[in-house]
Amino acid sequence: MSFSILINSVLVLVIWRRGLAILVSFNTVAAIVLSLVLVSFVVRVSRRLNEHAATRSNFSLLKQMLVYGGKFYVSIFASFVIFRADLLIVNHFRGTQAAGVYAIASQFSFLLIMLPGVIASLLFPRVASRQDDTAAYAVDVTRHTSFIMLLVCLAAAGLSFLLPLVYGARFGDATIQLLIMLPGIFFISLESVLVQHFTGTGLPAMIPAFWFITMAINLGMNFALVPVWGARAAAINSSVSYVLIFILVAAYFSHKTGHNPLLVFAPRIHEFQNLFAKLQRRAFAK
Repeated sequence: MSFSILINSVLVLVIWRRGLAILVSFNTVAAIVLSLVLVSFVVRVSRRLNEHAATRSNFSLLKQMLVYGGKFYVSIFASFVIFRADLLIVNHFRGTQAAGVYAIASQFSFLLIMLPGVIASLLFPRVASRQDDTAAYAVDVTRHTSFIMLLVCLAAAGLSFLLPLVYGARFGDATIQLLIMLPGIFFISLESVLVQHFTGTGLPAMIPAFWFITMAINLGMNFALVPVWGARAAAINSSVSYVLIFILVAAYFSHKTGHNPLLVFAPRIHEFQNLFAKLQRRAFAK
């Protein structure tokens, strides 16, 4: 879907030089077409499976899927509001110039969050298939992620000073805003990996509840502080919200599994030794 949006943007805005209304129409049509293709694929696969099994409706499974999907949707919706609503609030109270600067900082923060998102997407099917000691496995992966994200955030902190050189002096405050958000980026990166233990084992209702609580606090702080302090307040609110959701999920993880979530901050020397040994073996094997 993201690829089709990119293609539509190039065709409509660059080649045909049309407006946003045409772009939205093309994206809507693309979404409908892709949905129909997916539905037809699922129907074909279902028919193929039904040739080897008796056809019957499993309403119990349907109920479980709807409940799981509903809880997952609440989490996704709340996270979307936390990630995106602050820009609209900055634009409303402080104008387009402040919103443009904040958009640069927030966009780079999203790029940093993509890496743990990939790790989380790889961890989820393993947790869902193992169903044994998934808590310890999630802690191990999160611990490795914490080391990687520490290096990434430190590198991003240094590179953030290049933003005014790339975008111009008027975007100088984007550096400050990104630096403010970096602690929160680090913690929400760990949360996105650690929470896969719950996502892969049924997603208890407390997880979407945590996201809803964090969303409410985030919106309240933005509406209270952005009109007075501007985009930097939005950056602070985002960082605080990211840290809050990590604390809530980590505390719940500790309560449910008995594992100490602080272990995600303690990289083990022997793990890095094993990693370097594997890399050396692969390098010499080539």
